[in-house]
This record gives sequence, structure tokens and C-alpha cells, in this order.
Amino acid sequence: MGARSFRRRLENMISSALKFGTTKHWWLHEGREEGGPMVPAKWKDGDDVFNLAQMIKVSYSAVARLFPEIWDLRYNPETDAF
Repeated sequence: MGARSFRRRLENMISSALKFGTTKHWWLHEGREEGGPMVPAKWKDGDDVFNLAQMIKVSYSAVARLFPEIWDLRYNPETDAF
């Protein structure tokens, strides 16, 4: 599977986890460590919060590799601005 396919799969997994409130319906294939940077390196069966956080971190890092300036963005919720 290519990098684009992994990226789409990861984004779909995040969307599904948010929609259904769980990651229990997802499991990672045996070769995930060899799958490239788009697959979460860590996964804990049954730990939905941990798994979602891992997927978001990997997704964010992938975007930051393409657009490094994103690392400098900070959101201020009090002013609702970056």
C-alpha cells in the first residue's frame, strides 16, 4: 500500500473513531510496522483514547512534514485566533 493509501486509511480511521466513539472496530494488520510513517506505531487494544491520540499524532506529523510551518502555529481559545 502506498503512502497516499495509508494517509487516506488513517484519516478514515480517525473519522470513524470519532463518529462511533471507539476504535474497537479497527485493528492494524500484522505488517503495520513496515507500512510506513502513516500507521500509528503504538496501539493498545481496547484503549480508545490512547489509540485515537496516536492516530491524530501520526496524521499531524504527516501534514507537518509537508508543511513545516504548521509546527509554529498556536491557537488561543480566548481570542479564537492563531
